[in-house]
Amino acid sequence: MSASRPRDPTPPAPRAVHGGAPHGGTAAARHATTPADAARTGPATHTQRARRTAAKPPHPADDGLQAAADQSGPIASRAQALDWARDAATWPHADKSRFVSAGGWRWHLQVHGPGAADLVAADQPAHGPAVRPSGARSHPHRRHEAEGVAGRVGHPLMLLLHGTGASAHSWRTFAPLLAAAGHTVLVPDLPGHGFTRAEGRELLTLPAMAQALTALLAALGGEVRWVVGHSAGAAVAAHLALEGAIAPRALLAFNGALLPLQGPAGTLFSPMARWLALNPLVPSLFAWYASQPSVLRRLVDGTGSVLDDEGRALYGRLVRDPAHVAGALAMMASWDLRPLQRALPKLATPLELLVGGGDKTLPPTHAERVRTLVPRARITRLGKLGHLMHEEAAGTVWERLRSLQPGLASASD
Repeated sequence: MSASRPRDPTPPAPRAVHGGAPHGGTAAARHATTPADAARTGPATHTQRARRTAAKPPHPADDGLQAAADQSGPIASRAQALDWARDAATWPHADKSRFVSAGGWRWHLQVHGPGAADLVAADQPAHGPAVRPSGARSHPHRRHEAEGVAGRVGHPLMLLLHGTGASAHSWRTFAPLLAAAGHTVLVPDLPGHGFTRAEGRELLTLPAMAQALTALLAALGGEVRWVVGHSAGAAVAAHLALEGAIAPRALLAFNGALLPLQGPAGTLFSPMARWLALNPLVPSLFAWYASQPSVLRRLVDGTGSVLDDEGRALYGRLVRDPAHVAGALAMMASWDLRPLQRALPKLATPLELLVGGGDKTLPPTHAERVRTLVPRARITRLGKLGHLMHEEAAGTVWERLRSLQPGLASASD
């Protein structure tokens, strides 16, 4: 706790804000009280209505919309924008964080293992001035020239891509396991997520996000030897491989969201997502609504994963940031996975599909649908783990991954 689509697997905002796939139903909506609910329960006395009103927080569909626009209102007091100057002290692996300008984005990324020291230290705020690489010239008409890198990684990379609504924090227990095996692990916040912010008006379609990530990889240097994508991050990884931007030994998809949803969910969701993304009040409103512990708990539980207190708290900090929520919504509204679906049969990169048996976000048939398009893909089911399996059982997932790809056991292999 999975963002930028007509007819694709993006869930309504609340579900996606939990880490992953743009899939599934709207968890918050399922627990919300609507006028229709009230009608079904029959008439209530004035006293009963007053008691219910006093006992419950206002529903987002009520006058909270106006409060969202009022920066002195209750919504603003609960929503809290991420601020690196304040949050770095308690953010996982902040000592491995860097800020790099590339492809129109001010990226927050973390580098674990060999090569981390080759990059500039993260001593600037996320929205601070970029540091231009030594010897670089300014070309204002080249959108994807990188800034902010004083050095280059120079090591083969293992690239980890999180899902919709998550951030680099979701790899906080998994990435160190890879680094301990000698891998140089690159973990960015995807565009519009976490501490990564646009430096102008940028698109959050799948091709645009992949292009921005290509610019970041070019800035950092180093060959991407392995790529791991969780949920929607797997779609970004597949797009990069199909476009030739990376040529990894394998694409390792954790509950990968690679195809549009089938049925009414795939048809009806995108118009809703677009409306939410275009409404300027929605991000602040949702940040206020999700700040309630009971709502946050339902959102995380809706993934089928069991997270520790730290994991839940970190997602709580993300969903209280209106800018992060806006990025996730824009990603969900802008994505169209149908072109990727048509291109997947051309994927030459070996594809591992790790599937959590308890995933409540993606339907259990999703991986089978992918394999009909990529017959060489291998499906591995991991017991009762949920959509965020790499967060709830990092060691188990890592051991299974090494058994499937022995070359992962050591970066020298």
